[in-house]
Amino acid sequence: MNRLFPLALLGSFSAAAYSVGISSRSFNQDGCNQCHQLGTAPAVSLTAPATLAAGADATLTLTISTTNGQRAGFNIRADKPGTFAVVGSSRGSKVRLEADAAGQPEATHSLPKSDEEDGATDGVVTFELTWKPPAGFGGNVVFTAWGNSVNGDGRNTGDRGAVDTKTTAVTCTPTSCAAEQKNCGSIPDKCGATLECGSCTAGQTCGGGGTPNVCGCTPKSCAAQGKNCGTLPDGCGGTLECGTCNAGTCSNNVCAGCTPTTSCQAQGRSCGTIDDGCATVSCGSCPDGQTCGGGGTPGVCGAGPPQGCGCGSKGPVFALAALLSFLFGGWGNRPRRAGR
Repeated sequence: MNRLFPLALLGSFSAAAYSVGISSRSFNQDGCNQCHQLGTAPAVSLTAPATLAAGADATLTLTISTTNGQRAGFNIRADKPGTFAVVGSSRGSKVRLEADAAGQPEATHSLPKSDEEDGATDGVVTFELTWKPPAGFGGNVVFTAWGNSVNGDGRNTGDRGAVDTKTTAVTCTPTSCAAEQKNCGSIPDKCGATLECGSCTAGQTCGGGGTPNVCGCTPKSCAAQGKNCGTLPDGCGGTLECGTCNAGTCSNNVCAGCTPTTSCQAQGRSCGTIDDGCATVSCGSCPDGQTCGGGGTPGVCGAGPPQGCGCGSKGPVFALAALLSFLFGGWGNRPRRAGR
């Protein structure tokens, strides 16, 4: 029995299996030469930009000499995350996207490509595609490109591959705390690093005014401080008017000689005023963009149309529509009496 026959079949199967491209996860450091043997190493050249602005596309051009025949295949991968894309030209034909063992994008051939299929019969097969770095990336990226010159006989003998690498420096201009209008805490610099924007002075906290990474202060209401009369600092440099006493006297911003019968908290109010049985008490004010009762609940801050505008009811609109329909559209459709 001829023992070479199964090996010949295996070689033929391997070559056919990778004729539609290959991922780098399927070969070791020998690349294409892990399977393709006994041919002559082709001249393989990868062209990539030396520098690339963040967010721009890098055009990658790979040429493979027709050393062993008129057809060639390839694999290109990058050592940093990014996105490969196919270009719509003869140079970009027969290119498909793949992924390596870590799931990172790479590119390979969809079918072996001939010399004339790249738009020029010049002794080399050319593949072209683009690569874009992810947002915020800056630094060097190394492209590794394998090119395989094949004789096209459907087997893996008489073929040979070679490798070329290129390094592209991706430049990224980081933002600043001032440019982002931030003055405290840490923020990303949009280039993969972190900016420290400082700390706040006494009486303020980072984001305390409602804006992240901006020093601010949230005023304390009279009710939050347990006060119900006179004037009182709000803790942020302002002054609160806490009302007057309806009974008793105002002592240390509390109506003395009178026990309140209710409170802002008891009534679920966060703005406006209430009568707590001893004084007219302020429940607080609303932040920018909201009004007291704007969300439809009295005494609660919210965004929405002013109360009492009737905007939420369609009743008057439907009533008017029905009247107009009756006067101008419906009269002619009313049943007519017989004989008329």
